[in-house]
Amino acid sequence: MDSLPVGSHGYVRGVWSDGGGGHVWSWRRTSDGLVWEDAQLGTVVSVAGRAAEIKPGTLKWFRVDDADYVGDPGAWVAWPKK
Repeated sequence: MDSLPVGSHGYVRGVWSDGGGGHVWSWRRTSDGLVWEDAQLGTVVSVAGRAAEIKPGTLKWFRVDDADYVGDPGAWVAWPKK
C-alpha cells in the first residue's frame, strides 16, 4: 500500500471467519499513510485487530479513484441463492 499515491482511495471487504456475514471498510492514502473509515460507525477506525477475524482468502482490495479499472465485478459479487 505504500506505493499508492497520496489521494488514492477505495475499499476493502472480507467475510467473517465465523460465517456471520462480512464487512466493508473505506480507505484513503494521505501523506501520513492509510486512513481507514467504517461507514457503519461513521468514524475513522483501526482495522489492525479486525483483520484476524476475516476468513482467509476472502479479503479483497478495491481502488475506486481515477485509476484504470481492471477486473470483473462478477468475480467478487456473491449473488443470492434462489
